[in-house]
Amino acid sequence: MHHRQKEEKEYMLAELGYDNFYVICRRGMTLLKFKEILAKFDNQKRVAAISDIAEAGVFVTSDREFMRMLGLMSQSIHHHSHFLNLEITRQGHHIQRWSKQYLNKKDIDTKETDASAKALARTCLSAILTMTFWPGSTGMTPQQMEILLYLYSVSNSYISYSRLFDVFAGNTNNFKFSSAIRALVTDELIIKHGRGNVKEYSISALGIKQVNTFINKTINLNSF
Repeated sequence: MHHRQKEEKEYMLAELGYDNFYVICRRGMTLLKFKEILAKFDNQKRVAAISDIAEAGVFVTSDREFMRMLGLMSQSIHHHSHFLNLEITRQGHHIQRWSKQYLNKKDIDTKETDASAKALARTCLSAILTMTFWPGSTGMTPQQMEILLYLYSVSNSYISYSRLFDVFAGNTNNFKFSSAIRALVTDELIIKHGRGNVKEYSISALGIKQVNTFINKTINLNSF
């Protein structure tokens, strides 16, 4: 680990489930001042804390952002549309003049809408097929994966238990839902935050990695 590059250390720590983050701020920021800002978050004085962060010029990035961006980059680079764009660029280099074609704007919009709808339908089908075999390959229940997907979509927020339950209302019951939440916390795929009597949750770096794997498998099933 000592001789590894910074990014390699970040990835290995995230893989092992260790939280890590970097703090960048203006000169003059002390540890005591930083703890005072954190205390305001704990005391639900979020507006005052955000104001202090802006005034002090504080920027924080964590393992969760790193894993999420790494997943997005992987999905983009390994998707076959990326290789298609490379081939188009290579061929276009040798083409001096492109033939001109007039197309009605309404026709173009209609074709784009139709293509988007078909792409969405294929993506939905791929996600359903991925979810079908997901429990067998990971040991996770569909309910757990659904919770992970939702928390991934709001990865920079703390979501209360009641709000989470409302999202899936009608598709589960309280016992099954609470069991799924406990399993995700135990497996360190989500993080439980204590704010007074309110239980709040956010996705962890390991959870983001799990979602990245799910998305990659969904994309691989999709043929554009």
